[in-house]
Amino acid sequence: MRPLAERCPTVIHHKAALDGQAAPPNTLEAIRNCLHDHAAMIEIDICALATGDFLVLHDTSLDGETTGRGLIRACTPEEAHSLKLVHDGQVSAYSPPQLSEVVALFATSPATSQLQLDFKDAYPFDNDEPFERLARLVAPLGNRVIVSSIADWQLHRLHQLRPEIRLGFDPQLYLDWRNANDATYPRRVGAYGYWDDAPIAEARLWPTARYLADRCAALARHVPGADMHFIRHGLLTQSLNDGFNWAEALAKEGIALAAWTLDLPQSQDAVRTLIQAGVTHLTTNTPRAVGEQLKVESANGEG
Repeated sequence: MRPLAERCPTVIHHKAALDGQAAPPNTLEAIRNCLHDHAAMIEIDICALATGDFLVLHDTSLDGETTGRGLIRACTPEEAHSLKLVHDGQVSAYSPPQLSEVVALFATSPATSQLQLDFKDAYPFDNDEPFERLARLVAPLGNRVIVSSIADWQLHRLHQLRPEIRLGFDPQLYLDWRNANDATYPRRVGAYGYWDDAPIAEARLWPTARYLADRCAALARHVPGADMHFIRHGLLTQSLNDGFNWAEALAKEGIALAAWTLDLPQSQDAVRTLIQAGVTHLTTNTPRAVGEQLKVESANGEG
């Protein structure tokens, strides 16, 4: 096994998180703080507005996260400018930014941070304009941008139209591990104990490690152009317990692997385990604390 220092993963700031900062997630202020902190990679969520831009917001509806109502797809950029974020149950002084503002902030910052755009629009669009809009907006940042999604059909179309844009795929609609079915898909627990609607999961015919290897191979080819997968850390650690290493298998396909979402102190053991497994990226709401743990693990690995 290579020395730990040579396989130290990149830290991804989830929703532009920075330990202890006052700014709410997914805001320009939070992103600016991360850039000032020289974050290696910053993740934010985006949803298409009715025209012209994308809103940086986790849900596809304005309800709950903002002072607005209705779908983001029906909201114009002008209307979005008047919104305020609802944070911790209170209307805040912060506004949800638009993607054009984020790109401008990145372009003028001396930091070289990468930008992960988690594409939240799962329902297909009526036409290709939102994809062309996205490509136009992120063009100034070149290959510093990666667009990720659980909606493989959206990634397929984006790749067909704009193959130069880097893509990342989260396969949680097809395979997952969790204690409760907190999402629409997959709908059942298969014979191997994983949430999986695939026919191969209906009966235990193979050792669990072989089943996972088969599912990984299929999912690795599921989105042409995707050079990175984003996978829930519980699935990765359970797979290791069952004798299968996603990081190693995906690396053979030329695909990097990000584990999400690992916050300290509760995920300290999982961080250590996933570093040893060869995960290339760690998504977290506590990036400074994770960075400090990586330094400790690296020093211990060299000792």
